[in-house]
Amino acid sequence: MLVTNHPDQADYMNVQLLVETDAFKKLSPLARRFVVDYVAMGLDSGTYDAVAATRFALGQNKPNIQVRAHQMMSNQRIRHVLDLHFRRSELEVLLSAIQRAAKKSDKLGLLYPAVAKALIVFAKYVDTKEVKS
Repeated sequence: MLVTNHPDQADYMNVQLLVETDAFKKLSPLARRFVVDYVAMGLDSGTYDAVAATRFALGQNKPNIQVRAHQMMSNQRIRHVLDLHFRRSELEVLLSAIQRAAKKSDKLGLLYPAVAKALIVFAKYVDTKEVKS
């Protein structure tokens, strides 16, 4: 679960600003530690490592650390705070959610109603943005 840093790192929200957001304050203490470690290590080293951040947040090296890291990265509240850090636009967040839902549906070979609804919402979103442009 390594993510190499993007060249526009200077545009990312730093840890000091991130911890002041309402979204960060809504996280559990464990999730807060994870986000701070994940973001700080990413900004320092240029590589965002969810496994290492989970290891630091839990304070130990458990045998299921990779599973826990995946759970942390799948948490919607954590993802929202990380979206703030990476300064992802509303459209990028929406596209990412649709992509995740579509992949999940594809694995099972069917289109879930939630995915179909998300595609309809996305189409309306794109239509409204094209009209404004």
